[in-house]
Amino acid sequence: MANDQSNSRLLAGLCYIPVMLINIFAILYILIKKSDDKFAKFHALQALSLFIIVFVLSQLVFSIIYLPVMIQQMKAMASLYEAGNAPSGTGAFQSMLGIYSQMLPFMLAGLIVIIVLIAIGVLVATGRDIRVPVIAGVASRFV
Repeated sequence: MANDQSNSRLLAGLCYIPVMLINIFAILYILIKKSDDKFAKFHALQALSLFIIVFVLSQLVFSIIYLPVMIQQMKAMASLYEAGNAPSGTGAFQSMLGIYSQMLPFMLAGLIVIIVLIAIGVLVATGRDIRVPVIAGVASRFV
């Protein structure tokens, strides 16, 4: 019984780990094979809801904030190439570095989200029942 509970906690924790699709396989395994385990099923649904929300928000932020800026800078670079004033060598590198540096806050936010998700996964795997506000209410309805 204790070993089954330990496996349940480990599977529930793996639902939050966004590395190499481990979370997707853990969520699917819990929803298909362990549908009677309320702890694991709750965390599988909460993690799935959390990933969907993070994915949608990240796509919205990227397409509204960063994509227009990147397109504008790429158009400016293209006009330089058409006019024959194309940056060469380090100038081209600096132009691309300018584009990527504007994505730095987006990448840092993604890194913070990954760290938080891994921390939640570790806490759940050790037996703590972490409930994300609002999302936990939705997930508990389907358990």
